Amino acid sequence: MARTACVVGVDIGTTTVKVSATDERGRELAVVRADTPWRLAAGTTVLGHDDLSGTLDSLFRQLADRLPGRWAVAVGFAGMAEAGYALAADGTPVAPAVAWFDTSGADELAVLLAEHGDGFTATTGLRPTTRASAIKMAWLLPRLSAGNGGSAGSGTGTGTRGGLAPAGTGRTGKAVSWLNVPEWAAHWAGGRATAEWSLAARSGFMDVTARGWWKDSVRWAGLDPAAMPELLPAGSPTGTARAGLPLIGGAVVTVAGHDHLAGAIGAGAVHPDDCFDSLGTGEALIRSQPATKDPGLLTRAVAAGFERGPHLLPGRDYLFGVLGTGRLLRALLDARLGAERHFADVEALGEAAARLPAPGRAEELAVALDSTNRPLAPLEPAAVVAALDGLPDAEAWAVLVELTSWRCRDAIGLLDALGGAGNAVIAAGGWYASGYIRAVRARVLGPFRLPADTEAGTRGAARTAALACGLTPDLGTWTDDWTEFTAS
Repeated sequence: MARTACVVGVDIGTTTVKVSATDERGRELAVVRADTPWRLAAGTTVLGHDDLSGTLDSLFRQLADRLPGRWAVAVGFAGMAEAGYALAADGTPVAPAVAWFDTSGADELAVLLAEHGDGFTATTGLRPTTRASAIKMAWLLPRLSAGNGGSAGSGTGTGTRGGLAPAGTGRTGKAVSWLNVPEWAAHWAGGRATAEWSLAARSGFMDVTARGWWKDSVRWAGLDPAAMPELLPAGSPTGTARAGLPLIGGAVVTVAGHDHLAGAIGAGAVHPDDCFDSLGTGEALIRSQPATKDPGLLTRAVAAGFERGPHLLPGRDYLFGVLGTGRLLRALLDARLGAERHFADVEALGEAAARLPAPGRAEELAVALDSTNRPLAPLEPAAVVAALDGLPDAEAWAVLVELTSWRCRDAIGLLDALGGAGNAVIAAGGWYASGYIRAVRARVLGPFRLPADTEAGTRGAARTAALACGLTPDLGTWTDDWTEFTAS
């Protein structure tokens, strides 16, 4: 292989879109980032396909400028699930992607549960919430109408329906199929329109034990089961990137899966029973398990607070739980240090917290705050900030970091109860840049590893792309470089 070759990974996240290049051995060469171009349309947060493609094109150009003489042999697209594009028969998006965190669809969810009850969870492995794409489509499609001139590409329409109409057509084509955001991005780049297992599993459209479309859900949401894209595992080659795209033109294209799972792969959590802790905008815990055909294991996982579906690792399922830690930490720092704080301010706060007796009063208050004693029960940021209002800044920070660390430890214990004793804890995410958080986590969780590379999600996408082009025989081939943290 030419020494100038590289592999590119894309991670389309809720906050930022990241693109990185690695060499053929998995070493990070460069990373570029941009804000995810959400817009407000008709009171709804949306992501127009033109806005997304423009951001991606710009990032590929920036990365090419950073790496003169390099050319990509493969590109993998990972990213957020539960947001995507309803497509007309010709593959054109009929509306922008509605944000996964949008709460529209409560009435539609009630109807679905009335019709299917526990069958929803036993088929999809999901908790019944409005996040599922099936719910969003059942809510959105009746609101699209012919003759409204809003723009899905720009997302700037202001009418209740016009802001969700397709770009520049003057009418809305009938939606027949669906692609999640990373799947659509891979198709835009030149790959065939295909769906990937781990992303489809988050949509509510998939029978996860059968690894096929759940036709009842697809029809119920207003789409055509016969028009839905082919379902493939992550790392399946789907074509080559268009020649005009900077750096990646001619590269093998693949869909690299759900961003949290791509992060696990990028961080090196590729062995059975590794536990991956992703502490970024929220906090997610992931463990792999042997793939199951038993719907009862899906309902058991959901009853414990987790969700279950196909992993990127062959023959494996994931157990996936969300803790929401990042939202809590950010809310307290916004209240105490302001939204324009610097990282040095957070480090100084941590140093002051570290000088306090531990656990002391922090333990008492942390227990009182988490009165449910259920690690996966959501805590409201405003309520937590209010409960800590009477404490000095350093003590409030100590309480919250202690509390969220205990919740993580207890959630890992639940994973062990569901799937047997776990292996190594491998962590990633921006909050682990804090020395204080690392120290508390090492004391509460025990030893854990942090990867050397800065962007686990894009590295996981690149790792999957290397598999797609035949550069590596499996996802465990690349060497992983970690730093291990233990309690001092």
